[in-house]
Amino acid sequence: MNLHAAGALTVVSAATDQIGPLAPESLAAAFGTGLEAPVVVTGSAGTSRAAPVFPISATQVNFEIPAGNALGPATVTVGNAQAAAQIAAVSPGLFRLAVELVSTAPDGTQTVTPATAVISLGPPGTHVTIGGATPADRATQIVSQMTLDEKITELHGIQDNNDYRVVPGVARLGIPALDITP
Repeated sequence: MNLHAAGALTVVSAATDQIGPLAPESLAAAFGTGLEAPVVVTGSAGTSRAAPVFPISATQVNFEIPAGNALGPATVTVGNAQAAAQIAAVSPGLFRLAVELVSTAPDGTQTVTPATAVISLGPPGTHVTIGGATPADRATQIVSQMTLDEKITELHGIQDNNDYRVVPGVARLGIPALDITP
């Protein structure tokens, strides 16, 4: 994607690929030519903060807007190039996936939409599924990857030294631990 004019630096939300407000701790992308680290964001209060940098090339630098930046106009410096940006409290956006989205309405009807289309999440009660997997399908997929011992522990839990019931979780599958107090 070539979002920039020759010689110019353009900064966009990494989630939306749009120029617009960026929020502290959100991901951004800078497009230009001859780009290099470091990336520094100078907020409206005049404070400059180094930005954590992710994959980088001569034409694109991905980075995180540093926490603590003042809201309002900002300057993003990438190597020797600069661009204006706007820092806001929030910057809503969804990362796009190369999949289809399946939305299921309360009455059970489903709509399939290519991920490249503009998507309305629909009225309240509409369930949106990414990649065609329903929550039940995802649960089945996770359980199929668990060992018998993991399944038993997740169902029964364990008792710790404080007389609490603990469900330890399964980190490798992204299942968080749960403490149940008396």
